[in-house]
Amino acid sequence: METRFADFDMLGHVNNAIYFTYIEVARTKYWNNAISWNWRETGIVIAQASMEFINPVLIEDK
Repeated sequence: METRFADFDMLGHVNNAIYFTYIEVARTKYWNNAISWNWRETGIVIAQASMEFINPVLIEDK
């Protein structure tokens, strides 16, 4: 997954809220590729999401 310039804060690392966007994009791509999920017929509700941050993603990271 590629980062966007707008994902980074003034300290040069990905803003904490953006990680959930990355997860949402990855989840959508996975279900589309794994079973050709039709999002117009059936959606998925995420009741709870939490994350533990161990290391930041920096602007120069790949």
